[in-house]
Amino acid sequence: MLKLAQLINLEVQLIKDSEADPVLVRHRDRAIGQKLTGKNVARPQLFLQWLDHLENPDALLPGKIYTDSLRIVRYILFFFGLAAGLSAGSAVLHFDGSQPVNVVNFLAVLLGLQLFTYFLFLLNCLPVKVKSMLPFVGDFYNFIRDLSVLIAKNSGHLFGKFTNKKAQSFFENLHRVRMRQQLYRNIEKWLLIRLTQSFSIAFNTGALFICIYLIVFSDLAFAWNTTLDLRNETFHQLVELFSRPWHALIPEAVPSLELIEKTRFFRLEGEYFITSGSQRTADVFVRGGWWPFLITSLAVYGLLPRLLLAGFAKWRFYRNVQRAPFDTADFSALYERLTTPVVETRSEENSIPPISSQKQNDKISYAEFNPGGESCILVLWGELAISEDMLRSTVLQRFGWQPAQIYEAGLMDINSDTSTIHKIREIENQNIPILLLVESWETPNKAVKYFLKNLRQYITTQRAIIIGLVDTVSFKSVSRSDWNTWQKELSQLADPYLRVAEMVEDNA
Repeated sequence: MLKLAQLINLEVQLIKDSEADPVLVRHRDRAIGQKLTGKNVARPQLFLQWLDHLENPDALLPGKIYTDSLRIVRYILFFFGLAAGLSAGSAVLHFDGSQPVNVVNFLAVLLGLQLFTYFLFLLNCLPVKVKSMLPFVGDFYNFIRDLSVLIAKNSGHLFGKFTNKKAQSFFENLHRVRMRQQLYRNIEKWLLIRLTQSFSIAFNTGALFICIYLIVFSDLAFAWNTTLDLRNETFHQLVELFSRPWHALIPEAVPSLELIEKTRFFRLEGEYFITSGSQRTADVFVRGGWWPFLITSLAVYGLLPRLLLAGFAKWRFYRNVQRAPFDTADFSALYERLTTPVVETRSEENSIPPISSQKQNDKISYAEFNPGGESCILVLWGELAISEDMLRSTVLQRFGWQPAQIYEAGLMDINSDTSTIHKIREIENQNIPILLLVESWETPNKAVKYFLKNLRQYITTQRAIIIGLVDTVSFKSVSRSDWNTWQKELSQLADPYLRVAEMVEDNA
């Protein structure tokens, strides 16, 4: 079963690799892949095995540090919730003998406030666009998230798990992982909900404990009063409605009309009011008759929903972790490096050897690691000085694809971009990857970014877009500076299904 720590470790390592020398990364992963391929394992297990084979003792630290910080946050929330519950329970049940405990106040503080938090929880379940228009919604979850990162940062430094330089690098990478909201929004949401339920469960546990303690070990007198002009019968109907969930199982926890009549209290007179006759004193035993209702209310409306919500949040959290997408651009590139041979192309040949001359892994086919099968949509950016035969040979050599359609974009005619996007949208198979070929030495300007953002709006969010860097002059592997420039500029688009790839791979 995939764990959160493992997912974080994978993402952080991929971020590090995106900033490293692509040639070294490719050869390192291919060497590891030769030990792993042919085992018929799913992508998550293959990637975890890859992570274990990395000769990097720090590769497993990020996930452990972050999950340890979450555990600390959970403890902090639990103890704060327990203290708050004990304090709130003591406050609403405070009895000095001068006036009885007000049942209405008990319900308003211990249960009314929780009903309000349930309402806030429902608001947090709204779509992101709707939720962003509501003030203060999600602020507490954001605070808990930032607190966990702060604790992780300080705990890693205090316990000597990494130096200041490593700490800074780790948290920069962690911030970039958090920016991939499109992928891990649900994981983070249910993680934060699960954390906050630790506070709520502890609050209700503390309140329930102090209530039982004071009822058993002290002499409490209960009453109900309100400024509202509320008849006894009306209040009884409200209480009965409130007690509906348990009226059949625990009938003694449903206040009777007689109890309500005998425990109505008027603060100005300082006495109980009994409607039958002119008596001014109520039975002492009756005055304490509210406690079964109060304890059951706190358990049913307070503790039980929190336990159920915590269990549901835990299930949804683990379910979303198991469903984490491993077909994104970074993971697809890793899978490609692990399962396909390194292609060596010498500049003096200025041509690409046929696929048949390569030593391939007979247990892995191109179609296994490429989305959309064996074809792609090829888009030429600008005026590429390369023949169509060379284009097809290059694409086939690099990815094992045959271009189904070839379009142009980035020309002087501004309408060509829009026309190309609409043509791609009209293609029946929406799973075919899109390969955009660009000159590696060109700077990725606003036109390229605008085209990619506009293209994404017209296709599915999971459709692969590959930016193929090619040097049409030397037909060699692109320079490190060009690679870094394209990586850095296109990462600003925060598109998890867009990646940069070299069309020609040379040895270092």
